[in-house]
Amino acid sequence: MHELAKAYEPQQVEDRLYSTWLEKGNFKATPGSAKGEKNGYYSIVIPPPNITGVLTMGHVLNNTLQDILVRKARMEGKEALWLPGTDHAGLATQTAVEKYLRKNEKITRHDLGREEFLRRVWEWQKKHGGIIITQLKKLGCSCDWERLRFTLDDRYAKAVQEVFVDLYNKGLIKLDLRMVNWCPGSLTAISDEEVIPKAQKSFLYYMRYEVVEEPGRFLEIATTRPETLMGDTAIAVHPEDERYKALLGKHVWRPFPKAQIPIIADEHIDPKFGTGVLKVTPAHDKADFEIGQRNNLPIIDVLTPNAKINCPEVPELHGMDRFEARKKSVEMLKERDLFIREEAYDNNVGFSERADVPIEPRLSVQWFLKYPKTEEALQVVREQLIKFYPSHWEKVYNHWLENIQPWCISRQVWWGHRIPVWYKKPAGETAPEWNNPSYLREMSRQSGVKIELKCQIQSPGEGWVQDDDSLDTWFSSWLWAYETMDKATRAKFYPTSVLVTGPDIIFLWVARMIIAGLEFQPQGQGSTPDETLKKNIAFKDVYFTGLIRDGKGRKMSKSLGNSPDPLDLISKYGADGLRFGLMRIAPQGQDIRFDEKQIEEGRNFCNKLWNACRFRTMQGDIDPKADPDKHTLTPFAQHILQRLSETNEAINVAFEKFEFSTAASALYDFVWNDFCARYLETAKADFNNAASPTRAGTLATFDYVISHVLRLLHPYAPFITEELWLNLGFGKETIQFASWPRLSAKSRPHSEEAANAYSLVDHGRALRGEFSIPSNQKITFQLLPKETPGNAEIEVLGLLLNAEKVEIVEAAPKNCPVAFTPLGELYMPLAGVIDPAAEKGRLEKETAKTLKDLELTEKKLNNKDMIAKAPAAKVEEWKALHAELLAKRKRLEEQLKMLA
Repeated sequence: MHELAKAYEPQQVEDRLYSTWLEKGNFKATPGSAKGEKNGYYSIVIPPPNITGVLTMGHVLNNTLQDILVRKARMEGKEALWLPGTDHAGLATQTAVEKYLRKNEKITRHDLGREEFLRRVWEWQKKHGGIIITQLKKLGCSCDWERLRFTLDDRYAKAVQEVFVDLYNKGLIKLDLRMVNWCPGSLTAISDEEVIPKAQKSFLYYMRYEVVEEPGRFLEIATTRPETLMGDTAIAVHPEDERYKALLGKHVWRPFPKAQIPIIADEHIDPKFGTGVLKVTPAHDKADFEIGQRNNLPIIDVLTPNAKINCPEVPELHGMDRFEARKKSVEMLKERDLFIREEAYDNNVGFSERADVPIEPRLSVQWFLKYPKTEEALQVVREQLIKFYPSHWEKVYNHWLENIQPWCISRQVWWGHRIPVWYKKPAGETAPEWNNPSYLREMSRQSGVKIELKCQIQSPGEGWVQDDDSLDTWFSSWLWAYETMDKATRAKFYPTSVLVTGPDIIFLWVARMIIAGLEFQPQGQGSTPDETLKKNIAFKDVYFTGLIRDGKGRKMSKSLGNSPDPLDLISKYGADGLRFGLMRIAPQGQDIRFDEKQIEEGRNFCNKLWNACRFRTMQGDIDPKADPDKHTLTPFAQHILQRLSETNEAINVAFEKFEFSTAASALYDFVWNDFCARYLETAKADFNNAASPTRAGTLATFDYVISHVLRLLHPYAPFITEELWLNLGFGKETIQFASWPRLSAKSRPHSEEAANAYSLVDHGRALRGEFSIPSNQKITFQLLPKETPGNAEIEVLGLLLNAEKVEIVEAAPKNCPVAFTPLGELYMPLAGVIDPAAEKGRLEKETAKTLKDLELTEKKLNNKDMIAKAPAAKVEEWKALHAELLAKRKRLEEQLKMLA
């Protein structure tokens, strides 16, 4: 046993311990090991952070949860693998490098060309890509860092391209002209899941189109986008709308460029929205495109890829930004006497997740994947081969799969996995555009144009050019659960045990990884179809974290300045303080209101434990194999052993349900209240008496409890538990492989004597609180007992009450605050403890405030109009406050009466 420092200093401990763990290979996982074959294998693949990323509070939450699970699995004797890695983040990384080039070199990627630009990105990746890995180590993450993977590693990249070729050959990947989500900021297509709907304060613009066949008659139209009217190719109404039935088959004049467009019927039209008349712009709205397809309407694209107006026929708008064009088009309508009015309109607009600009529905030739194994993906969750925590996410998952759409997998991005498709231009074509793969791809769909296309990884030879686009980043990530492992590792660690992730990527990543495992069968086929499913699921459990918000409930972001730097918190409170403090306020699947005070409480908890252990070292050497049952025990020792068993069982039940905050809170309550505030104080009686017959039992109980507490706490707070474990002499080797405690609450008898004593102490502390007497001020208590206690019991009660003395009385004192306890009547004499005049003034002031609050609350409850208009929850809140104030008034009146 080594002497403990007066205070726990995490900065002096964490780096030293982490370096030791790495040097000794404590995080290394070995397939085929003896303990793995005996106790089983456990694995988690880290959700790979982007190489552009730095540690956020979201990363802290997610990775602490994973570390807790992996560390607990090691203590259960399992061979545990936590496989780390990073994601190349195609669009995010390309955007970051392009931003750097524009700012520092005043050039774009097109100035450099693809090859040189990619060389620059690799340089950037080598410089910045490992930052977040270093930061995860500061948090204490116990990943097998020798297995660090990257989604552009050669072997991984080859697997991604092989998957594309395989799916293409199965007819599941096809080139198609479809309406896609286009990001004008990043100039690429993005998936539905990468579009974030945001509430916007918009306007509904009312304008009128003249009926060609009935000059002077106009149709009123409402739209949020007058800037696209140049692309209108029809006006649509509902076929059963009596207002417009007679106009079907006729035409209206499109204002500019002026042209006749037909009036058509389509059941998609909502007669109750606006005027019931819709201008149909097939090139710029998904619903309009479908109407156009049903009615064979022409398609006129009036926007460039960067969302500027592309309409030379209207020079006033041509080349103008879409939002400026909106204002200008309204002016032009007014000039033509075709504008009626505008109304404020709240609607949801889709924004690009990466560029944070409104997306544009755009017709584009892209590569699309028809998802395989969707029925099987539903089955494995329905049959609980894969379980979701919380379970309500199953409905969201099922709804998406049951309504799944083809996945647009091509991106107009250079950094990433280049699409393994090759084109050969027609013989005799010499124009420059025929050397452009994007042009060749577009032309390959044109009738009458013969362009050869081959899907393979290697070039077919001279004259062939490769597709310019890269694959959606998620197309590589969906292989992450198994393609990060070599064959030997996969044989033991796949399917993985748990995935910890956010619900925001349940479609982007979770569902797709499930599909990938079922389609590509990394573990091969089983003897039955059900066995094949079971062998190839990506993971057995999925835990969805909540979102960390600030105290006002807002999402944390750099722009709001409400996102603390985790490294600053680690520096201030230690990694354990951050981890444990955050886990206590992170209930399963719920959003978290961040409060730095909770992290401070995590640090204070660590200090409390350290000080308790230091106090124990002052009593002599610790017995790492202490067995309390070999000694005579006090009722308080029996009680703490019972509470330890109850807490241990509660923690294990919580872990089975993935209720990490419940486990953390149980441990906090046990250490802070049961052990430190109660048992430690009772132990002082034995520690102060070398001749006590129960001293040995009290010491053994102390050591036994600390051994269990350190092991139960280790997954949450790895650094302090390791430091105490080694310095107190519980083991010569790391705590990481010490056995995980599994005590039963039924294993210990209940101590009525200790429970009664603690109840008395709680009443005594409540008496102090009523008269604002500090807990550290020594005062006299008087006890009128039901049965006369012994001297030893009186000494323990005095220690717990922090009393000057506990006097046994035979009659009730007069005018003295009293509490009725299981051991008798406990009195707290006030003479000499408080200033009667000052206390009377304080109580009168508090009474006046209480009466004022009570009056205000009763006014609300007696106001029938206010009650009728207020939400039910608010009314209940007022009723609860009213009851609380009545009780407080009564208590204050009693205190004043007693003081008099």
